Order: sequence, then structure tokens, then C-alpha cells
Amino acid sequence: MKNAILHIASQLQAAYPPDEAEALAWWIAEELSGQTRTELLFGCKDTTFLRNTQTIIDRLLHFEPIQYIFGHTIWNGLDLKLTPATLIPRPETAELVERINRQIANNLSPFRGTKGASVLDIGTGSGCIAIALKKAHPEWQVTGIDISPEAIAVAKENARRNNVEVNFLVADIFSDEIVQFSILNSQIQRSCQ
Repeated sequence: MKNAILHIASQLQAAYPPDEAEALAWWIAEELSGQTRTELLFGCKDTTFLRNTQTIIDRLLHFEPIQYIFGHTIWNGLDLKLTPATLIPRPETAELVERINRQIANNLSPFRGTKGASVLDIGTGSGCIAIALKKAHPEWQVTGIDISPEAIAVAKENARRNNVEVNFLVADIFSDEIVQFSILNSQIQRSCQ
């Protein structure tokens, strides 16, 4: 197995540093086999599933992100569908979600003690933030908006994949409709207090 990985990595080194090329080669092997790196190293003798990797390698050599090639990624414990209509969730975004959750757990957030908090994720893209927050706080009302109908379709699929209910809407934050929605929502929240 190690030799097959090194062969793929050597092809990728035309465009990537050696460590990154090897990491991509392992990612390809894990994705195509459905096994972890440990399972591949210690239990997999058959490498025939790696024979048809040239298309993937060619796409990587043209700097297409591997997440778009495979159509998904694992981010912050969520399996997220991705397309070029969405950005690829970043580790820094996972840190933001973790910080919000930590602040709530430590009663350092304005949301502390709030069972029915309302959250608006603007420019939701894949829906990763909205979905992660809803997963951690099922009692919250979470809405994600994006100007792109294609991104909203992906976000809705991601909510289904991760078994959460998030309200995703196509909306332009600079439109009068959003301003009116915000005013109405503020009035409703004040009348409910």
C-alpha cells in the first residue's frame, strides 16, 4: 500500500510540496477504498482500487480542490456536500463555532440561559456554521441566507445529511426585503418578551 501511495504522491509533486502530495495521496486512497489510513496500512493488500486515479491526479494538478473532486468533505464532525457554488469550510470556521459553543457552556455569551435563541448565518454557503450550531443547540431557531440559489440547495442537502432542521433562504442582505424582515423580526421578539 505504501508504495502505491508514494507513486501517487510522486505524480502530485509536480504541483504540491512533498508532504502535501503525500497527504493528498492518502486522502485519495481513503476516499476510494472507504477505509481509514490505519486500515489501509495494516489490513489492505489489494491496491486495485487505486488503478483508476489518473483523472483525480490530473484534476489536482490543475489545482482543483480535492473536496470539489470528491463532492464532499468532513468538517467539524459533519459530512458536507460541496460544489463550486459553495466555499470549502475552513478550520478557522470550525474554531469560531467551537468558541461560540465554549462561551455558551461557560455562561460568557449573550445567549446564556436562552432556550429559544435565534441565529442568522449570513452568506451561509454550504450551511456549515448554521448546521453545526443547530446540531449543538437543537432548541435554537437557526436560519441561513445566501444570495445564491445553488448554495442554498447545497445547504439544504447538508442539513438533511446531518439530520438537522435549519431554515435556509435565498436572500440578498442588501435588499429592502431583508431590512423589512429584520424590523419585523425585532418587533415580534420585543412583543414576545
